[in-house]
Amino acid sequence: MHDEFGQRLNPRKNDLFEWRLRFAEKMREQSVPCAATRRQHRGVTRKGENFVLHSMRKRGYAGNVHKEQAKALIEAIKTGNRPAHIFLKEAVATRSEIISEYAKIVRELYKSGHKTEARLLSKFAKEVNETGFTTQAQERYDKTVSNLNHTLSNNIGRDGIER
Repeated sequence: MHDEFGQRLNPRKNDLFEWRLRFAEKMREQSVPCAATRRQHRGVTRKGENFVLHSMRKRGYAGNVHKEQAKALIEAIKTGNRPAHIFLKEAVATRSEIISEYAKIVRELYKSGHKTEARLLSKFAKEVNETGFTTQAQERYDKTVSNLNHTLSNNIGRDGIER
């Protein structure tokens, strides 16, 4: 992409968010309900899967990323150690900050007589606060362990004899 002067554009995350905000504003001017929010503000801590990697995996191609993830999962299952959330401290701090800001907005809405909106935002803030902090690696581990336990329980009957 190039701007009107021929300079190459190199947008960053904040630039993209600003563009989404402006786009949502223009949509609302056209009477189309639209909002631009960050994942963290919605209580979503996990990023979505990269589309390119998802497409590759769907076609059966196991790239280096997937191979490393599989190795890490196998190692975690062997040792019985659920993968750690390496950014948990930062995620909790960010969520606390967001919930604090929501509380300030709720108080202002309530003071200005917008009690219904204040209740709705308060309910939303509670939902955001109660959302978990599970990583993709932890989710894969939990699902695999659950499937293994289910398979083992189906293969071994109530009398303890393997089927």
